[in-house]
Amino acid sequence: MVQIAADETAVWLPNRDWAGRRPANTYIARRDYVALGVPWESGGGDEATRKDRQRALEDLARTGRVKVFRPRRIKTLTVKLSDAAREQARALAGQPGELSAWLSMRELARHSKRPARMMTDVWIPETVLIGTVPAGRTLGREAALVEDLLTVALICGWVVSNSDIQGRIYYCLTDAGWARLDGPEPADDATVKTDPEAAEWFIERLEVSMARLDTALTEAREIGDLPLPVSMVDLPVQ
Repeated sequence: MVQIAADETAVWLPNRDWAGRRPANTYIARRDYVALGVPWESGGGDEATRKDRQRALEDLARTGRVKVFRPRRIKTLTVKLSDAAREQARALAGQPGELSAWLSMRELARHSKRPARMMTDVWIPETVLIGTVPAGRTLGREAALVEDLLTVALICGWVVSNSDIQGRIYYCLTDAGWARLDGPEPADDATVKTDPEAAEWFIERLEVSMARLDTALTEAREIGDLPLPVSMVDLPVQ
């Protein structure tokens, strides 16, 4: 589950770099995630290890914690965590869960306007969410923290992210996000304790998944998303 959680996190982390293959590959991965999740890898090792991992995946599917898909014309299985399994996996890896995302969405909503007239009414810069950088911290570390806190919201489609060509991230609440904020506050499940090995594996796997987005072959003629305007002041919502 931790491996799948890391793979889906890589897909939904905000993109700051518009060079290379990552923008188009990320767009494709996000498009496919909605229906199919992320590709499953049984990993290296000998045949016995791969079979053990396959049996573990089958157990997860049997208990409903993971949904397994067999896409047409693709040999690789794809997988998707249930909401409960995602919470458990992220907690094991020491990553923020739904409660952190929900609270961060409330802050995003505080700076958003409804009904929206201008792009700046819905696209909120990360610097607004960061506020004053605490002593001993850097803007980059605070920006990464905001990314982590909003990850579950990005995965669930409650928030979307984009950036301009200068790499500045903006966040936008979706209609589904506003509806989620109208619902109950998520419970803080403190029963799942961080496992050091799971936390280490999550970071290692995240790096591998991010590298794949940089190197995978892009679909022909696919350009992916477009960057936001460098300046959105006075630009109306289309």
